[in-house]
Amino acid sequence: MYIMQWEWDDAKNVANTEKHGVSFEEALQVFTDPSGTEKEDLTHSTPKERRLWRTGRLKSGRIVTVVYTLQGDNIRLISAQERRHERREYEQAKKGAKG
Repeated sequence: MYIMQWEWDDAKNVANTEKHGVSFEEALQVFTDPSGTEKEDLTHSTPKERRLWRTGRLKSGRIVTVVYTLQGDNIRLISAQERRHERREYEQAKKGAKG
């Protein structure tokens, strides 16, 4: 079994927690949400760094979007926060899956 490693900048984690009220440790929960949605961040992706957004529900019930990039065998978290548009997309996708 192949296991990816998680990484992030510790100072960025502290700043993200203070600004958005969610730590990167807590934000990892979105990756285990089977109803989670994912899309590429076309605005901030570059040929050298493809950025992705993963939206999912935390154990607390909050719906959070994590911005991350793949770096070799690592998933590097960039930010985590609640985003209205992505929350609506997540809820619509979840309704569609129940269909």
